[in-house]
Amino acid sequence: MESELARVILPGACLDQARLGPAMRFRGTVPKDSFMITYAAECPQEGQSFNFGTKFGSGSIGFYTPGETTDSKTPEGYRNATLTIPEQAFHELLESQFPECAPKLSRGGKFMNLDPETCRQLDTLLASIAGVIRQAPESLVCGIVRSELEREVFDRFFDLIRRADGQSDHFTQRIPRRHLRWKQASDFIEANNRRPIRIEELCTITGLSRRGLEYLFMDLSGISAGNYLLKRRLHGLRRELLDAEPFHGEVKRCALTWGFWHLGRLASDYRRCFGEYPKATLCQKMSCAS
Repeated sequence: MESELARVILPGACLDQARLGPAMRFRGTVPKDSFMITYAAECPQEGQSFNFGTKFGSGSIGFYTPGETTDSKTPEGYRNATLTIPEQAFHELLESQFPECAPKLSRGGKFMNLDPETCRQLDTLLASIAGVIRQAPESLVCGIVRSELEREVFDRFFDLIRRADGQSDHFTQRIPRRHLRWKQASDFIEANNRRPIRIEELCTITGLSRRGLEYLFMDLSGISAGNYLLKRRLHGLRRELLDAEPFHGEVKRCALTWGFWHLGRLASDYRRCFGEYPKATLCQKMSCAS
């Protein structure tokens, strides 16, 4: 299933809507000058938020502060909406229109899980926006329309945050031990992503036995630790090949950069993962240029 992404630039914010075909793992950082609110509009199966240390489903909201890490796993067919607001505009918005939300959002990143009925109005608005983008995108060029749309988007998002009072929520400080171990492993892999990492290294970092490490990866990523490490490097190699110039010997150079010394085995693993050989990926730029 293909993924879809739609973006609307509002006067004081940016609204992104995404429908993701395959299951995905996300790891990134919120812009240092913006706040971000992510709403899980549709989550067919259980997702995992590693930075908040909790599972999530449809109707969940993640509130992120500037520069905060985002780290999650989403299932096939996942759909969300992300509202990004510059820091100064965010504080002005809270002070002038939503002062009752300030205490809830002043303590840093936050996770909120709401029932589907509570989210119905936001779901309806998001569906309407997606319909306009598909059928009449030219109507969003008008500044008055975008200002009115922004007001309604803010009302719906912050109304959900108000309603979250008294419901179960999780602060970033309350991360279960297994998520802390997952973060230790992820940080180590990120810092050493261009070389082959041995399973024993991850056992040492996390304090787990080999079996315990496998349980951790199967539970939180859905694949074995060895397969996870291989796929990380394969994706890194693919990104480099897509950016490289299609010169003779580039596949070998990029492969060695990512720690792949057996090119025959690499070609087989790469094709199994992406449906094509590394050389075909490298030649995509040449095909596009011609």
